[in-house]
Amino acid sequence: MTIMGKTFTVDPLSHRRIPNMGEENKYLVEKHHKAIRSDEVWEKAQEILSQRSRNYNKGTRNGPFRRMYPFSGITFCSFCGSLATRKNWTRKESQKKAWYCSVSIKRGKKYCKHSKPLPEDVIEKCFVDVYRILCSNNDVILKNFIAKASEILNKNDVEVIINKLNIREHDLRQKMKKLVDMKLENIIEEGIYKEKKLSIERKLQKIDEERSGLFEKVDQEKNIKKRVVEFRELLSNKDIMPEFDADVFKILVDKIIIGEVDVDGNYDPYVVSFLLKSDIKEALQPQILEETPHKKIHKEI
Repeated sequence: MTIMGKTFTVDPLSHRRIPNMGEENKYLVEKHHKAIRSDEVWEKAQEILSQRSRNYNKGTRNGPFRRMYPFSGITFCSFCGSLATRKNWTRKESQKKAWYCSVSIKRGKKYCKHSKPLPEDVIEKCFVDVYRILCSNNDVILKNFIAKASEILNKNDVEVIINKLNIREHDLRQKMKKLVDMKLENIIEEGIYKEKKLSIERKLQKIDEERSGLFEKVDQEKNIKKRVVEFRELLSNKDIMPEFDADVFKILVDKIIIGEVDVDGNYDPYVVSFLLKSDIKEALQPQILEETPHKKIHKEI
Protein backbone atom coordinates (compact mmCIF):
# COMPACT_ATOMS: atom_id res chain seq x y z
CA MET A 1 0.00 0.00 0.00
CA THR A 2 1.54 3.30 -1.15
CA ILE A 3 0.42 6.94 -0.85
CA MET A 4 1.05 8.92 -4.05
CA GLY A 5 1.18 12.69 -4.16
CA LYS A 6 2.82 13.40 -0.81
CA THR A 7 4.66 16.29 -2.52
CA PHE A 8 3.93 18.37 -5.62
CA THR A 9 5.81 20.72 -7.97
CA VAL A 10 5.06 24.41 -7.52
CA ASP A 11 5.88 25.45 -11.10
CA PRO A 12 7.70 23.89 -14.07
CA LEU A 13 10.36 26.61 -14.16
CA SER A 14 11.85 26.30 -10.67
CA HIS A 15 10.95 22.59 -10.29
CA ARG A 16 10.53 23.31 -6.60
CA ARG A 17 8.62 20.59 -4.72
CA ILE A 18 6.87 21.13 -1.39
CA PRO A 19 4.87 18.83 0.93
CA ASN A 20 1.27 18.37 -0.14
CA MET A 21 -0.84 19.71 2.74
CA GLY A 22 -4.10 19.45 0.84
CA GLU A 23 -3.35 21.70 -2.10
CA GLU A 24 -3.37 18.72 -4.49
CA ASN A 25 -5.04 15.31 -4.50
CA LYS A 26 -3.40 12.29 -2.87
CA TYR A 27 -3.90 8.71 -4.04
CA LEU A 28 -3.74 5.47 -2.09
CA VAL A 29 -2.43 2.63 -4.26
CA GLU A 30 -2.89 -0.91 -2.97
CA LYS A 31 -0.55 -3.77 -3.93
CA HIS A 32 1.80 -1.31 -5.62
CA HIS A 33 4.75 -3.61 -4.87
CA LYS A 34 5.31 -7.01 -3.31
CA ALA A 35 5.06 -6.89 0.47
CA ILE A 36 8.05 -7.89 2.60
CA ARG A 37 5.67 -9.70 4.95
CA SER A 38 2.21 -11.08 4.22
CA ASP A 39 -0.89 -9.43 5.68
CA GLU A 40 -1.44 -12.44 7.95
CA VAL A 41 2.07 -12.21 9.44
CA TRP A 42 1.68 -8.45 9.89
CA GLU A 43 -1.65 -8.78 11.71
CA LYS A 44 -0.27 -11.53 13.96
CA ALA A 45 2.78 -9.39 14.82
CA GLN A 46 0.54 -6.44 15.71
CA GLU A 47 -1.59 -8.69 17.91
CA ILE A 48 1.50 -9.90 19.79
CA LEU A 49 2.79 -6.35 20.23
CA SER A 50 -0.60 -5.20 21.49
CA GLN A 51 -0.76 -8.04 24.02
CA ARG A 52 2.74 -7.25 25.29
CA SER A 53 1.81 -3.61 25.62
CA ARG A 54 -1.31 -4.49 27.65
CA ASN A 55 0.73 -6.77 29.91
CA TYR A 56 3.35 -4.05 30.45
CA ASN A 57 0.71 -1.47 31.36
CA LYS A 58 -0.84 -3.90 33.84
CA GLY A 59 2.52 -4.22 35.57
CA THR A 60 3.16 -7.82 34.51
CA ARG A 61 6.33 -8.84 32.75
CA ASN A 62 6.94 -11.67 30.31
CA GLY A 63 10.04 -13.50 29.20
CA PRO A 64 13.03 -14.63 31.28
CA PHE A 65 12.61 -11.84 33.85
CA ARG A 66 8.95 -12.68 34.52
CA ARG A 67 9.82 -15.29 37.19
CA MET A 68 13.58 -14.96 37.63
CA TYR A 69 12.99 -15.26 41.39
CA PRO A 70 10.04 -16.92 43.17
CA PHE A 71 8.54 -13.51 44.06
CA SER A 72 9.22 -11.84 40.70
CA GLY A 73 6.21 -10.46 38.85
CA ILE A 74 3.69 -11.39 41.57
CA THR A 75 4.70 -9.09 44.46
CA PHE A 76 2.85 -5.77 44.68
CA CYS A 77 2.80 -2.67 46.88
CA SER A 78 -0.61 -2.27 48.53
CA PHE A 79 -0.31 1.52 48.76
CA CYS A 80 0.25 2.39 45.07
CA GLY A 81 -0.46 -0.95 43.37
CA SER A 82 2.87 -1.13 41.55
CA LEU A 83 5.13 -4.16 41.27
CA ALA A 84 7.81 -4.70 43.89
CA THR A 85 11.38 -4.98 42.69
CA ARG A 86 14.29 -6.93 44.18
CA LYS A 87 17.35 -4.93 45.29
CA ASN A 88 20.20 -5.06 47.77
CA TRP A 89 19.37 -3.76 51.26
CA THR A 90 22.28 -2.54 53.35
CA ARG A 91 21.78 -2.15 57.08
CA LYS A 92 24.34 -1.99 59.87
CA GLU A 93 27.21 -3.07 57.63
CA SER A 94 25.27 -6.15 56.46
CA GLN A 95 23.70 -6.64 53.05
CA LYS A 96 20.80 -8.84 51.97
CA LYS A 97 18.11 -8.95 49.34
CA ALA A 98 14.88 -7.03 49.89
CA TRP A 99 11.75 -6.12 47.93
CA TYR A 100 11.03 -2.43 47.31
CA CYS A 101 8.07 -0.59 45.81
CA SER A 102 9.15 0.12 42.20
CA VAL A 103 7.47 3.56 42.20
CA SER A 104 9.39 4.57 45.30
CA ILE A 105 12.65 3.42 43.69
CA LYS A 106 12.17 4.92 40.22
CA ARG A 107 10.26 8.13 40.95
CA GLY A 108 11.17 8.92 44.52
CA LYS A 109 9.98 8.24 48.06
CA LYS A 110 7.41 11.04 47.98
CA TYR A 111 5.34 9.17 45.36
CA CYS A 112 4.84 6.20 47.72
CA LYS A 113 5.89 7.51 51.11
CA HIS A 114 4.31 4.73 53.20
CA SER A 115 6.14 1.82 51.58
CA LYS A 116 9.18 0.20 53.23
CA PRO A 117 11.70 -2.37 51.99
CA LEU A 118 10.93 -5.92 53.07
CA PRO A 119 13.77 -8.48 53.38
CA GLU A 120 13.36 -11.53 51.17
CA ASP A 121 14.11 -14.00 53.96
CA VAL A 122 11.27 -12.49 56.04
CA ILE A 123 8.76 -13.11 53.23
CA GLU A 124 10.04 -16.68 52.96
CA LYS A 125 9.56 -17.26 56.72
CA CYS A 126 6.03 -15.87 56.50
CA PHE A 127 5.18 -18.33 53.73
CA VAL A 128 6.52 -21.24 55.80
CA ASP A 129 4.12 -20.23 58.59
CA VAL A 130 1.21 -20.03 56.13
CA TYR A 131 2.09 -23.47 54.78
CA ARG A 132 2.01 -24.94 58.29
CA ILE A 133 -1.52 -23.60 58.78
CA LEU A 134 -2.59 -25.27 55.52
CA CYS A 135 -0.96 -28.59 56.39
CA SER A 136 -2.72 -28.71 59.77
CA ASN A 137 -5.98 -29.22 57.82
CA ASN A 138 -4.58 -31.04 54.79
CA ASP A 139 -7.15 -33.85 54.60
CA VAL A 140 -10.11 -31.47 54.33
CA ILE A 141 -8.31 -29.15 51.91
CA LEU A 142 -7.20 -31.97 49.61
CA LYS A 143 -10.69 -33.46 49.49
CA ASN A 144 -12.34 -30.12 48.69
CA PHE A 145 -9.69 -29.20 46.12
CA ILE A 146 -9.97 -32.47 44.19
CA ALA A 147 -13.79 -32.26 44.26
CA LYS A 148 -13.67 -28.71 42.87
CA ALA A 149 -11.16 -29.64 40.16
CA SER A 150 -13.20 -32.70 39.13
CA GLU A 151 -16.33 -30.53 38.86
CA ILE A 152 -14.55 -28.12 36.51
CA LEU A 153 -13.15 -30.92 34.35
CA ASN A 154 -16.49 -32.72 34.05
CA LYS A 155 -18.27 -29.58 32.84
CA ASN A 156 -15.90 -29.05 29.90
CA ASP A 157 -16.33 -30.96 26.62
CA VAL A 158 -13.86 -28.73 24.80
CA GLU A 159 -12.34 -31.42 22.59
CA VAL A 160 -15.77 -32.31 21.14
CA ILE A 161 -16.38 -28.65 20.23
CA ILE A 162 -12.91 -28.38 18.65
CA ASN A 163 -13.63 -31.43 16.47
CA LYS A 164 -16.89 -29.84 15.28
CA LEU A 165 -15.01 -26.65 14.41
CA ASN A 166 -12.43 -28.67 12.47
CA ILE A 167 -15.21 -30.28 10.42
CA ARG A 168 -16.77 -26.87 9.69
CA GLU A 169 -13.38 -25.53 8.64
CA HIS A 170 -12.85 -28.47 6.28
CA ASP A 171 -16.25 -27.89 4.64
CA LEU A 172 -15.53 -24.18 4.18
CA ARG A 173 -12.13 -24.86 2.60
CA GLN A 174 -13.76 -27.27 0.16
CA LYS A 175 -16.24 -24.52 -0.76
CA MET A 176 -13.35 -22.11 -1.26
CA LYS A 177 -11.62 -24.59 -3.55
CA LYS A 178 -14.77 -25.03 -5.66
CA LEU A 179 -15.23 -21.26 -5.79
CA VAL A 180 -11.68 -20.78 -7.12
CA ASP A 181 -12.25 -23.48 -9.76
CA MET A 182 -15.45 -21.74 -10.89
CA LYS A 183 -13.57 -18.44 -11.13
CA LEU A 184 -10.80 -20.00 -13.22
CA GLU A 185 -13.38 -21.51 -15.57
CA ASN A 186 -15.18 -18.14 -15.83
CA ILE A 187 -18.41 -19.64 -14.51
CA ILE A 188 -19.04 -16.77 -12.08
CA GLU A 189 -18.41 -13.04 -12.35
CA GLU A 190 -15.61 -11.22 -10.58
CA GLY A 191 -17.91 -9.33 -8.21
CA ILE A 192 -19.77 -12.44 -7.07
CA TYR A 193 -16.48 -14.30 -6.64
CA LYS A 194 -15.04 -11.60 -4.37
CA GLU A 195 -18.22 -11.38 -2.32
CA LYS A 196 -18.42 -15.15 -1.70
CA LYS A 197 -14.66 -15.39 -1.09
CA LEU A 198 -14.84 -12.64 1.54
CA SER A 199 -17.79 -14.35 3.26
CA ILE A 200 -15.91 -17.67 3.49
CA GLU A 201 -12.75 -15.96 4.77
CA ARG A 202 -14.71 -14.24 7.53
CA LYS A 203 -16.25 -17.54 8.59
CA LEU A 204 -12.82 -19.19 8.65
CA GLN A 205 -11.43 -16.33 10.73
CA LYS A 206 -14.28 -16.69 13.22
CA ILE A 207 -13.57 -20.42 13.52
CA ASP A 208 -9.88 -19.69 14.17
CA GLU A 209 -10.79 -17.23 16.93
CA GLU A 210 -13.21 -19.67 18.58
CA ARG A 211 -10.67 -22.49 18.35
CA SER A 212 -7.90 -20.35 19.86
CA GLY A 213 -10.09 -19.67 22.90
CA LEU A 214 -10.88 -23.38 23.21
CA PHE A 215 -7.19 -24.31 23.01
CA GLU A 216 -6.64 -22.03 26.01
CA LYS A 217 -9.34 -23.95 27.88
CA VAL A 218 -7.62 -27.24 27.01
CA ASP A 219 -4.40 -25.86 28.47
CA GLN A 220 -6.29 -24.80 31.59
CA GLU A 221 -7.70 -28.31 31.96
CA LYS A 222 -4.21 -29.79 31.65
CA ASN A 223 -2.95 -27.32 34.26
CA ILE A 224 -5.78 -28.27 36.64
CA LYS A 225 -5.01 -31.99 36.24
CA LYS A 226 -1.34 -31.29 36.85
CA ARG A 227 -2.21 -29.13 39.87
CA VAL A 228 -4.34 -31.92 41.34
CA VAL A 229 -1.40 -34.34 41.15
CA GLU A 230 1.04 -31.79 42.58
CA PHE A 231 -1.31 -30.78 45.37
CA ARG A 232 -2.05 -34.40 46.28
CA GLU A 233 1.68 -35.17 46.55
CA LEU A 234 2.32 -31.94 48.43
CA LEU A 235 -0.28 -32.35 51.16
CA SER A 236 0.14 -36.12 51.44
CA ASN A 237 3.66 -35.44 52.73
CA LYS A 238 3.27 -35.28 56.50
CA ASP A 239 6.64 -33.60 57.03
CA ILE A 240 6.25 -29.89 57.79
CA MET A 241 8.38 -27.80 55.44
CA PRO A 242 11.50 -26.88 57.49
CA GLU A 243 12.50 -24.00 55.20
CA PHE A 244 11.22 -22.08 52.21
CA ASP A 245 10.60 -24.25 49.13
CA ALA A 246 10.18 -22.35 45.84
CA ASP A 247 8.37 -25.25 44.12
CA VAL A 248 5.75 -25.48 46.87
CA PHE A 249 5.35 -21.70 46.78
CA LYS A 250 4.65 -21.71 43.03
CA ILE A 251 1.94 -24.35 43.44
CA LEU A 252 0.07 -22.45 46.16
CA VAL A 253 0.53 -18.69 45.76
CA ASP A 254 -0.79 -16.45 43.01
CA LYS A 255 0.12 -13.00 44.37
CA ILE A 256 1.85 -11.28 47.29
CA ILE A 257 0.70 -7.91 48.68
CA ILE A 258 3.12 -5.94 50.86
CA GLY A 259 1.59 -3.42 53.26
CA GLU A 260 -1.91 -2.78 54.56
CA VAL A 261 -4.28 0.07 55.38
CA ASP A 262 -6.55 -0.82 58.30
CA VAL A 263 -10.17 0.28 58.82
CA ASP A 264 -9.01 3.36 60.76
CA GLY A 265 -6.82 4.50 57.85
CA ASN A 266 -3.52 3.58 59.51
CA TYR A 267 -0.70 2.52 57.17
CA ASP A 268 1.25 -0.60 58.09
CA PRO A 269 4.09 -1.46 55.64
CA TYR A 270 5.06 -4.61 57.57
CA VAL A 271 2.14 -6.83 56.63
CA VAL A 272 2.48 -9.59 54.04
CA SER A 273 -0.66 -10.99 52.39
CA PHE A 274 -0.49 -14.19 50.36
CA LEU A 275 -3.28 -14.55 47.80
CA LEU A 276 -3.67 -18.22 46.98
CA LYS A 277 -4.40 -19.50 43.50
CA SER A 278 -8.12 -19.52 42.74
CA ASP A 279 -8.58 -23.29 42.53
CA ILE A 280 -6.75 -23.81 45.84
CA LYS A 281 -8.51 -20.87 47.50
CA GLU A 282 -11.92 -22.31 46.66
CA ALA A 283 -10.91 -25.64 48.20
CA LEU A 284 -10.20 -24.07 51.59
CA GLN A 285 -12.74 -23.95 54.36
CA PRO A 286 -13.73 -20.41 55.43
CA GLN A 287 -12.18 -20.79 58.88
CA ILE A 288 -8.88 -21.92 57.35
CA LEU A 289 -8.89 -19.10 54.81
CA GLU A 290 -9.31 -16.49 57.53
CA GLU A 291 -6.06 -17.61 59.12
CA THR A 292 -3.95 -17.64 55.95
CA PRO A 293 -4.31 -14.36 53.98
CA HIS A 294 -1.84 -12.12 55.80
CA LYS A 295 0.82 -12.14 58.45
CA LYS A 296 2.28 -9.25 60.43
CA ILE A 297 6.03 -9.35 60.76
CA HIS A 298 7.08 -6.49 63.05
CA LYS A 299 9.19 -8.79 65.20
CA GLU A 300 11.05 -10.20 62.22
CA ILE A 301 12.54 -6.92 60.97
